[in-house]
Amino acid sequence: MGMEFDDILKDVGGFGRYQKLLLIIFILPPCLAGAFHGFSQIFTVAVPEDYWCRIPKAERLGIGPSRIKPTLPRELIDGKLQHSQCTVHEKTAPIINNMTDQWSFNYNVSLPCPWGWNYDRSVYESTVVMDWDLVCDKAFYPKLSLFIHAIGAVLGTILFGYLTDEIGRKKTFCIAAMTQLLTGVATAFAPNFIVFCIIRFLNGLTIVPVWLIPLIMALEFTGPSKRTLVGTVGALFYTFGLLGLGGLAYLIRNWVHLQLAVTLPLFSFSDTIGGCLNRHGG
Repeated sequence: MGMEFDDILKDVGGFGRYQKLLLIIFILPPCLAGAFHGFSQIFTVAVPEDYWCRIPKAERLGIGPSRIKPTLPRELIDGKLQHSQCTVHEKTAPIINNMTDQWSFNYNVSLPCPWGWNYDRSVYESTVVMDWDLVCDKAFYPKLSLFIHAIGAVLGTILFGYLTDEIGRKKTFCIAAMTQLLTGVATAFAPNFIVFCIIRFLNGLTIVPVWLIPLIMALEFTGPSKRTLVGTVGALFYTFGLLGLGGLAYLIRNWVHLQLAVTLPLFSFSDTIGGCLNRHGG
């Protein structure tokens, strides 16, 4: 009766230096990247706490938000009466009276913000919502982009599962990692919301396979008695990625810079990815 691979692992060492290096070099970066890209979009499409209609003339005259907001229509937002975030009064005289320091409006008519919005930047320096004005009648756009990313994750699990059977785990992992690296960088340079969603869908395809495939490969090279430990450590690495993402988002409050930062772990695999994609087999 021939020897099983697990029997060979017992003879040569089921959790030696090689397996430990696999954990640190081959499992940690993908788990970090998987966690980063799986949840970074929450910060990328974050809606600022407050925003209001932009009034260019007021900006040119150096009038700040504290004087603009009281002139806006009032409405209930989350049970509180406050300035409208989506409308302005129709102006009857677009001037400021230097004597009374008051705007002149037609208070009976409210119009959608004609010049865009200004945003509270005390928490976020910049997000997709701020850059592309995804508020008011476009308020569902951020949630839509998250949904598209999630659909990509579901379909990616099926697609890359099929590829592992057809071309092998190693090559499939390289394709997933390269796709995540390219889409991670491309996201930061998306020119508009439609392109952003397309890129995020492609990125979503890689969310699961980019960390699960190397974890399975590491488990196969680990002795049976240590596989639970390796699986637990892999899950801990993913958890560290989630915790680290919160720290990165706190330190990097510009969505473009954050997107580039969360892609950095994959650059440690750039040579490996290029090499295995140029070789046949899996």
